[in-house]
Amino acid sequence: MFDPVRYTPSLPPYIACSADKKCAAAFPAYLYRFACRLEGELDTTQRTLDTAQAEATACKEDLQQKLCVLEAQLNTANDKITTTEAALVKSEAREKELTATNAELSLSKSNAEDSIASLSKELETLRESYGATEESQLDKLCQVSKEAETLRRRVREMAELKARLASAEAQSTLRVRTPIVRASTS
Repeated sequence: MFDPVRYTPSLPPYIACSADKKCAAAFPAYLYRFACRLEGELDTTQRTLDTAQAEATACKEDLQQKLCVLEAQLNTANDKITTTEAALVKSEAREKELTATNAELSLSKSNAEDSIASLSKELETLRESYGATEESQLDKLCQVSKEAETLRRRVREMAELKARLASAEAQSTLRVRTPIVRASTS
């Protein structure tokens, strides 16, 4: 606060020389009021500045907290993306392997079907051409029937394997088509 006892300014020469002493006495009072008004404005300005600094500090701390949370979310999202990409690579490799196995099984099935057809023709040929004894015909017929049955069983097994392969491919396709979720940073 302004202390008028400690502050006694010297009068300017034009007032000191003036015949009007009343004006000279009013001048220090004017300075006192001016100093008090300036001191009040300074206090108000200081309080405003302190409030603004406190708000800025609080805002800065809030923004730093939000930044930390967003960084944690970003790291989590990056980890999920990395994990999903690795799973996708594994799934693609598994799909290629299943495709190769499917092609191999399809080829084996067609070969087995061709063998069954040729054995059926042989069986017909044998029935027609062999007029020998019934025993030899029956023996050969039994042998061909056994071979045909063995080939039919192999064809059924291959069909089951193909069905399992198709099921595995369907599951693999479901895993591959799962969308990758990327976290937004807004």
